[in-house]
Amino acid sequence: MSGRTRVKGLAALVVLILGALAAYFKPPDATPERRGKPAEEREAPPVPKGHSFTGKIVGVHDGDTITLLWEKREIKVRLFGIDAPETNPAQDYGQRAKQYASQWMFGKEARVEVKDARLTYGRVVGEVFVTEEGKEQSVNAAMVDAGFAWAYRHYSEAFVEREAAARAAHRGLWADDNPVPPWEFRKEKHAE
Repeated sequence: MSGRTRVKGLAALVVLILGALAAYFKPPDATPERRGKPAEEREAPPVPKGHSFTGKIVGVHDGDTITLLWEKREIKVRLFGIDAPETNPAQDYGQRAKQYASQWMFGKEARVEVKDARLTYGRVVGEVFVTEEGKEQSVNAAMVDAGFAWAYRHYSEAFVEREAAARAAHRGLWADDNPVPPWEFRKEKHAE
């Protein structure tokens, strides 16, 4: 076998291996039904800022992020104006906040008022409402009221008074003397 034949055979083997690896590690957006579409079409939010959409809550990732099924599409929604303890890596009250959020809203129909439609981190940012006892209630407010989320002052002052009331009543994470806010917890973890 000549040297040239060996090089061609080796090159063909390398191309085959690279093709197999590329197929194995392809990103989720490269599925056949989505391939070739521009990013803004693949990831467009259901409605623009200031509008709302409804769907069924099919996932609760933590105390401030859910997945909602809207027109056969899963839309990840970050709850506007609040920041709940982290679940991964685990922060004190992170699992309790997730459990409370799950009990409060999993499987329910919800309305999302879109506050930011830029899809930061691949998600819509909005205030989520579910109907309880015939009355529409804000999940964002309920999380703060129960003491399972901070008012996220960096983005909004909307829930500051509710946080103060939960803190004064020692509800949820406010039962601890000095709970660590999630933004500080994330900063510490990134520094490690």
